[in-house]
Amino acid sequence: MYNIQREKILPYIKNDAWFKEGVLERSLNELDELRDKMDQFDDLRLGVIEEFSGLLLVHPQILTNRNKSQRALEIKETARRVHNLRRKLLSFYNSFVRNSYRKYLPSEAGPGAEKQEFEDIRQDLINRFNSIIEPDVHKSLDMMSKFLSRLNKEKFQ
Repeated sequence: MYNIQREKILPYIKNDAWFKEGVLERSLNELDELRDKMDQFDDLRLGVIEEFSGLLLVHPQILTNRNKSQRALEIKETARRVHNLRRKLLSFYNSFVRNSYRKYLPSEAGPGAEKQEFEDIRQDLINRFNSIIEPDVHKSLDMMSKFLSRLNKEKFQ
């Protein structure tokens, strides 16, 4: 019922200044919320990557251990930790995309989109996601998968 009433009244108010300003303000607030969520996700993402980097740095020391059973245990523990980090990063990413990126990114076709300020902020966030966040997540997940494959081979050496 709400959508039917909305569709009936929208043609009469959509060109009113107060309506356009309200829509623009709401859209800008959503973009601010998305920027905050992106910053939070980046902090989580970078934390996971930093922890993974630490495991990569320690790995050569593990391989120098002459005790084969101890080395195998350490490799197994490293593999477990990398697997958990990979799952964590993938979970954070999927949650961010579903619950923040898609939710708070206003459509370019909505009222207020004609304002340059709105479009500049919106495009900046889209570019940040497409050129930094998404490629880095995929690259990190790929590196973790390759490292896990390597660890699984090393367990038996």
